[in-house]
Amino acid sequence: MKIKEIKVKDVMRKEVICAKEGTPMREVVRIITEKDISSLPILDKEDNLIGIISEKDLMLKKEWFERFCMYDSFDAKNTMNSMVRILSNIAGRVMTKNVLTVGEEDSVCKPAKLMVEQRKNQLPVVKGKKIVGIITRKDIVALVAEETNVS
Repeated sequence: MKIKEIKVKDVMRKEVICAKEGTPMREVVRIITEKDISSLPILDKEDNLIGIISEKDLMLKKEWFERFCMYDSFDAKNTMNSMVRILSNIAGRVMTKNVLTVGEEDSVCKPAKLMVEQRKNQLPVVKGKKIVGIITRKDIVALVAEETNVS
């Protein structure tokens, strides 16, 4: 079978760790680090996908970056104040709202292309507004290895 004929649903991970929009950011950071995931889909009260928070999002928050990297001297007090402001928020206020997604019937080539072009490590898989899975770079690399008898 040609790789382009393989569907996302055949490769995606069906168990997805998610959080609700009201989840405290301290909990979001804990989940991302403890579960060793690079992003966390955010759901509304009806379990519709409404956003995502990634490690990259957290690193790119201007306040954190400026405090850690831009100043000649490390200002612990201001750094802590910046982190406390962000961590005292909820997921719904920090998340990226325009989530790049794929459908379960799409060819695996679609998420592969999007991951390269948009520099994403993983993409939520949706059916309507509901998240039904997640596909990662690792999933696609493993598929290519399997299909080309590298593994």
